[in-house]
Amino acid sequence: MITPPRFASPLDVAHRHFGSAAHLAYATSLEALMAEHQVQADVAMVETDPGPTFTLDTGAGEPVLFVHGTPATSAVWMPLIPHLNDIRAILVDRPGHGLSGDFDYRTVPADAIRDHAVKYLESLLDALDLRSATFVASSYGGLWAMWLALDRPERVERLVLAGAPPGMLSPRLPLIFGLLSVPAIAGVMNRMSPPSARATRRFFRQMGDPVTHLDETVIQAFTDAQRLPGAGSQLHNIQRAARFPGRFDHRSLWLDAADLARITQSTRFLWGPKDFLGDPDHGRRIVDAMPDAELQVIGTGHLPWLQDPSGVARAVERTLAG
Repeated sequence: MITPPRFASPLDVAHRHFGSAAHLAYATSLEALMAEHQVQADVAMVETDPGPTFTLDTGAGEPVLFVHGTPATSAVWMPLIPHLNDIRAILVDRPGHGLSGDFDYRTVPADAIRDHAVKYLESLLDALDLRSATFVASSYGGLWAMWLALDRPERVERLVLAGAPPGMLSPRLPLIFGLLSVPAIAGVMNRMSPPSARATRRFFRQMGDPVTHLDETVIQAFTDAQRLPGAGSQLHNIQRAARFPGRFDHRSLWLDAADLARITQSTRFLWGPKDFLGDPDHGRRIVDAMPDAELQVIGTGHLPWLQDPSGVARAVERTLAG
């Protein structure tokens, strides 16, 4: 294994790898968020397919990979991390997100997105010198982890899906995905609502997450992430995967009951009652299709650890304890 280069801080990564004002601003916000939640982590860039991945490695114990959704970065996990015990939490920015290398999803056909995700997560495990790991993943990141569990089951120990993954039991998606899949409509929406703290609060409310539970450092880091030059990559990811009025564009991207029945790893869904992707009854139908899965209603919305970080932390630890 080639030891990845270490960095003093996220700001050090931003200076040495990027240098743009937007990257420096985001890295500054990320460091403020880490300080707010007293998170100390080793910072590295590891070589993955299709490019360098930014990682924050904190704690000691069983390695657990934290994979964020879209649009988000590793910063979104920060309020959860101080509540975890005896876990080596490895937070990553997916390709084209945060401080990882730029990636243009317009180069990936819809029928190749799943293969791209699986290859990426496999290469990430290889870069971290891990044969397998437990994944804590959210939303679209959760779907990526489920694809890996299906296509490379030997690489996934367990799954904790914090926030509903899309594409469960149906290709249908909320209307917002369909609107964003049309470039002209997405362009108008972006011009009408450029990145701002106000737009970030509105976004979280739309996902079912009350902004009263969000501290200003979370809001600032999320907002600055949307101002990064590569933030359009997140939109292009949606545009490759979805089509109007709201459904996945290729059969390989969503999972039916037969697909779910083949996920044999112990799986725990952490589901907010107001999750915008579906209510807990939808989650129970998913669990019923799987051989070793359970659902815990917790938090409020799509990112339940933002409302109940200690409860989500205990759920993660129970999953690891088997």
